[in-house]
Amino acid sequence: MLNHLRLRHPQSISEGSVTARQAQITQFTRPRTCDPLKAERISEVIAEMIARDCLRIRTVEGDGFRQLLPFIEPNYKVPSWPSVLNRIHGLYDTVKTNLQEAPDKATHVSLAIDCWTSRARFLHFVSHHYITDKWEFKTAVLCTKEIEECHTSDILANFVQNVAESWNLHGKVVAVVHANASNMQRLGEMSCNAQDLGCTAHSLQLAVQAGLKTDRISVKPLYCAITALSGETTSNMFASFIHPLMHGLISNHLVVSNEDLPSIKTFKWLRIEEIRTRFEITDAQSVSMLSAVLDPRYKSLEFTDHIYLTVPATSVPFERLFSKAGNIVTKLRSSLGPENVDKLVFLHKNLKSGFYR
Repeated sequence: MLNHLRLRHPQSISEGSVTARQAQITQFTRPRTCDPLKAERISEVIAEMIARDCLRIRTVEGDGFRQLLPFIEPNYKVPSWPSVLNRIHGLYDTVKTNLQEAPDKATHVSLAIDCWTSRARFLHFVSHHYITDKWEFKTAVLCTKEIEECHTSDILANFVQNVAESWNLHGKVVAVVHANASNMQRLGEMSCNAQDLGCTAHSLQLAVQAGLKTDRISVKPLYCAITALSGETTSNMFASFIHPLMHGLISNHLVVSNEDLPSIKTFKWLRIEEIRTRFEITDAQSVSMLSAVLDPRYKSLEFTDHIYLTVPATSVPFERLFSKAGNIVTKLRSSLGPENVDKLVFLHKNLKSGFYR
């Protein structure tokens, strides 16, 4: 530019009015700043990351973390751990509100309950399951609570009842899925006047174990059935899956033939009897039978009733949730209060289920 002025417009400049060097562009730029709105959004994302990935709340105090953030966003002030905890509480309130609005449109839901012991804590998880008007199966964790009293049927029933009422599910609960322990046998009936369904994977495992005590017999078909019930995908976890699966086992894999050894025949007879007893094969009014009759995958019928299709077949997903809870309730977080444990488990599961944003 200076050379152009000297050659084409010499009258516009005078000697000494310009310097030999042009000004650097950095002289005209302002230092990069992090505006308050962006800083608040970054802090919210940090809180969400901690909840999603089961990280310690005090992660924000780590030297590496405090070195990383200013490098990515200069002039951003890393929040303190109490500030992050407050944002996690706010995030919990937002997700809870979204979750409360979602099942309000569902006329029927099912609950599942299981327990987990770790580091002197005995935690009970409750989840709920429902089908949207678009026939999408939804599941979410409602509550994680430590019950200090003796775990009698009455105590557990009162716990489930309180959870159902706090989420406005009274009168909507179709069934309660639970373990096969004696203190849970009538949990659905006692808490919500609903049907009870023992964990199918556990029931099938118990049906197999009795035969393995005396004979070494291949149980690969039964093992495959348990694996299918314990699968990651929700499509295999409806209660309507139970009767077709058990019928297939009895009709195809447990058929007694003349060529079978006496020990094999005994094993098959006992397994058939166990399956028929544990899974109420002949009970036309059982929740699993009604679910199978209504499921469009097994009948070419048009219908609009969601009632029994909300019932999951197993409580196996809780086993995966237990491993995540183990990342939350650790030795380094031994002082983590029950309320914070509840909210962190709630957020870890439900943020990934689409109940936020």
